[in-house]
Amino acid sequence: MYNPMSEPGYNNKTEAPPQYNQPPPPSSQYPNYGMPGQPMQQQPMPHPGFMQQQSTNNTTVVVQQQQPQQVVIQGPRNWSTDLCGCFEDCGGCLLELFCPLIHSCVVSGKAGECCCVGCLCPIALRTKIRTRHNIAGSIVDDCCIVMCCRPLAMCQMDRELNNHGI
Repeated sequence: MYNPMSEPGYNNKTEAPPQYNQPPPPSSQYPNYGMPGQPMQQQPMPHPGFMQQQSTNNTTVVVQQQQPQQVVIQGPRNWSTDLCGCFEDCGGCLLELFCPLIHSCVVSGKAGECCCVGCLCPIALRTKIRTRHNIAGSIVDDCCIVMCCRPLAMCQMDRELNNHGI
């Protein structure tokens, strides 16, 4: 059996013998750990989106959680003007009527293409404008409209680019 008074350097006048049979510290010091045979204590979880404050030794830490942002996906829209809406931009329609090559170059330049695209392949130009501005339709629609009424299609593309500030 162990006797603490028999250790060298022990002075029975000034020191008390060490206490080895002390009870364990109270469980409140260990909030997340249960003692054997006891269930673990769980702390309440904070709600997302609310601020949580923790105070430790006169230091305050604020943790702010952000909600995920919602993404709204919109479907394709219609052209901003009708195919026969030439009275909304008479100047562009007159330019198309009397100088179609110059008007095609102007529309191609506004769309960020070489001026030859509007003259040689207006179907590709119409498809590019339609897809860039999320306008409903298909390449078959673009082909039919440009082949049947090219001057009206060029005026509609010009008005669409003007309405978008290009």
